[in-house]
Amino acid sequence: MISRQLLGLLIIAIALIPFLNYYVSQGNPVTAQITGNTVDALNGQLVGYLLNKENIFNDLMNHYSSGLFQFDKGLNPLLDTYLSIETIQNMELQDKLSINLKNEIYAKFSNYYTANGTKDWFSPSYTYPYYKIMTIYGNKLTTEQTNNMISSVIKFKNNDGGFSKTIGGESNILETYYAVSLLKETNYDLSILRNNLITYLSNAKTTSDIDSFYVVKTFQLIGENVKYDRNTVIACLIKNYLPLNNPSDCALILRDNNIIIYLPTLLLLLVGWFVIVG
Repeated sequence: MISRQLLGLLIIAIALIPFLNYYVSQGNPVTAQITGNTVDALNGQLVGYLLNKENIFNDLMNHYSSGLFQFDKGLNPLLDTYLSIETIQNMELQDKLSINLKNEIYAKFSNYYTANGTKDWFSPSYTYPYYKIMTIYGNKLTTEQTNNMISSVIKFKNNDGGFSKTIGGESNILETYYAVSLLKETNYDLSILRNNLITYLSNAKTTSDIDSFYVVKTFQLIGENVKYDRNTVIACLIKNYLPLNNPSDCALILRDNNIIIYLPTLLLLLVGWFVIVG
């Protein structure tokens, strides 16, 4: 007869099947995206109280200099800054930022856009952070300013429905997400792009959980009722609490509020545990 311990382990093994294929994960350097996504994830799951907000705030500020937050000089400084400010807001610590610092960020973004806004590399992942910081710290944008940003983003649209990092380059999931985000927030008529976007997103090649997240999120921006894959979400729930991992992909996906999708695996894990301990 099979022992209780073996039966319990078998039940636990069955419970873990949904995320076994996702258990390959390595530690990554901390970035604005990882930090921001983790804060979003924990707040989204109503466990934001677990955050050491002061430490996170201090770490972000250690990456601030002369109007920009920057974690890697080879990365997009506007995106790093926007994600850092958004994270500070999500932790409700925006009052810790001085007026001078806010003005410095606003001035830096304004000058950066004036110098680079029309260049071919100023893709949607630059334009959208600029738009967001201007709306947070600046005055209300004029119609002309908004239309200029819309035109800037549209330049990166490809025939396959996606948007790219460079004009005429290969479509990119992240750039597509930021492009659609800006167009939606500026009340652009997305119905013009909708069919091509659906085709692109349906056929987009995803290489990570974060790609899958942005595909789903972009679908949702255009009104499609698309949900996260249950196996991926369960995998991320577990990986988020494994040591030596910085699960930026998972943190994003964990914002799914349909916590009921975790219950089958959770119940099996509990049953397996109680079978073992008797």
